[in-house]
Amino acid sequence: MSRLIGGRYELGEEIGRGGMATVHAAYDTRLGRPVAIKMLHAGRLGDRSFQGRFRREAQAAASLSHPNIVAVFDSGEDVLTTSVGVQEVIPYIVMELVQGHTLSQLMHDHGPFAPDDAMRIVEKVLAALGYSHDRGLVHRDVKPGNVMLTPAGDVKVMDFGIARGGAEATATMTQTQAVIGTAQYLSPEQARGQDVDGRSDLYSAGCLLFELVAGRPPFVGDSPLAIAYQHVGEDPSLPSSHEHSIPRSLDTVIMHALIKDRERRYQSADSFRRDLEAARAGRPLSDEARATASALFAPTESIQRTEAPPASYADGARAGGGATAAGAGLGAAAGATAAGIRPGVEGPGRDGPVTSSYPAVAEDDNRRYVAWIAVLVALLALTGLGVWWLTRPDPIAYKTVPVLVGETEATARSKLQSSGLQGSFTTKTSRSPKGTVVETDPPAGSQQDPANPVTVVLSSGPSEVVVPDVRKYTTASAQQRLTNASLAAGAVKVVDDKTIPEGQVVRTDPAIGQTVPVGSKVALFVSSGKMPVPNVVGQDWEGAAKALTDAGFRVARQDKPSTQTPGTVLDQDINDGSQPPGTKITLTVAVVTPTTTVTVTSTAPAPPPTTPAPAPPSPRPTSTPTPTPTGTAPPTTQPTPAPPTTPPTP
Repeated sequence: MSRLIGGRYELGEEIGRGGMATVHAAYDTRLGRPVAIKMLHAGRLGDRSFQGRFRREAQAAASLSHPNIVAVFDSGEDVLTTSVGVQEVIPYIVMELVQGHTLSQLMHDHGPFAPDDAMRIVEKVLAALGYSHDRGLVHRDVKPGNVMLTPAGDVKVMDFGIARGGAEATATMTQTQAVIGTAQYLSPEQARGQDVDGRSDLYSAGCLLFELVAGRPPFVGDSPLAIAYQHVGEDPSLPSSHEHSIPRSLDTVIMHALIKDRERRYQSADSFRRDLEAARAGRPLSDEARATASALFAPTESIQRTEAPPASYADGARAGGGATAAGAGLGAAAGATAAGIRPGVEGPGRDGPVTSSYPAVAEDDNRRYVAWIAVLVALLALTGLGVWWLTRPDPIAYKTVPVLVGETEATARSKLQSSGLQGSFTTKTSRSPKGTVVETDPPAGSQQDPANPVTVVLSSGPSEVVVPDVRKYTTASAQQRLTNASLAAGAVKVVDDKTIPEGQVVRTDPAIGQTVPVGSKVALFVSSGKMPVPNVVGQDWEGAAKALTDAGFRVARQDKPSTQTPGTVLDQDINDGSQPPGTKITLTVAVVTPTTTVTVTSTAPAPPPTTPAPAPPSPRPTSTPTPTPTGTAPPTTQPTPAPPTTPPTP
């Protein structure tokens, strides 16, 4: 069964592996599309510098949207439980799945590219770099392994793992495997540990183009450090000296990109790309590139003497040393050295006779002259070598910058001292704990001259923080967490809430998740564990009972005869304040008042007697009671008034 990442990505087979991460094919179950997922190696989980680089890659690439840059769709962290029951958090990046191969794989399998194909590929790489440079982002790791070519011919630049914004783009060669492997493409300023900008990427793109057409990088060596030294202090050979099919125009473009002084190489990706397009189309190159070409390929002149030169010309030649092709070549070579480029020895235009404008000289005299010149040059060379040897600077014993991110200032100072380095400490606002190291310049693992201090940036704490989620915390625990988040605990207010137990936080003001300035007061609303009792007097029985039940109370009924509408609530035994859920509340409900019917029976008077007769007894009243409804008071019986005792008058 495939593993599910982030609740939506089905992890597939491994399709790539580098020094920092492994790339898997995956499937997005939510959007129904194939993707690629890059996951940090388990062995790198404890390395904060790698975690920071991994996060930077997600942030940097996610901000870029260009057809020649691999798109980033999502990022997150996956929790993995190891065989021993330990949980590890593994960060991941979800990217566009690109079908194809890296340029390094293609060169390994098929050798160098044809010049025209190589130029087309690098033009698209430069389009991607120009886009990122316009947004203030320097890639810093341009190399064949970070460029993919699809079967349709699309070019994709990937791995912005060490990309930085222009203002903070400081790069050196580190000792991590992921960056050590790129020493062949480091710009001179990167190798020196200086600040870098987009022009450093252009130098690396020149190294990339050199390798695509020549089948090897400009510099090779036994170690990354040896290669870095070559980038700084040695001149590259012409690409055409390794592959003779490379045209002079492409030689010129590549060598102009590899000038060590960044102020003299290509200043933008667009200018580099325009010269490549011109080289493919056979159009003239830029003025700057042509200046480089004049240093690389000094024109030689073959001037066959047919007549004596004018006297003024001959005099000028004797006074100024002569305008010979050899003189032009030496001047061009000097210009090339100043530009940081070694003139090619196999460039076109170097063949053919080299003659001067002076009168012809006998052959023996000419040979003797050349011998003396050779001796003089050798003496000058030996003298220069001796001066250099006596005045050369002592070799620099570089030190490795230790990992300081996350450490306190005291620990950072101790580690620097143990490494034989000194530090220059500064601060900036950060979400990291106050007083801890958030970054170093150069970064950890870099080679640093002990004479130059390592810039160590300490966190002064964030300028704004997010109100933490303290729901269901006790008052004391919530106040402590607010303090830890650089916030102040404000007033504590008790509110009724039936869902949160008594004494626990219900909500905050400002609300949880809101961003507020550091030190802001946050009020806590703590549950009383009770609910306000609704007043339902005057409502009908069913509605009143439902309102109380919904509020969490138990309801009892007591009927009472009343002249009000039957079913109307007349009273409730608890009708104000708050009560715990489950409290019993008795409602008095109106019912119909019972009615009473009384029947009186009387006897008609008898005719007068002839003799006085005793008075008849008083009649007994009779009554017919009406049945009393259940729960009502029994009816009362009223007697019928007694008849008069005086007999009627006849």
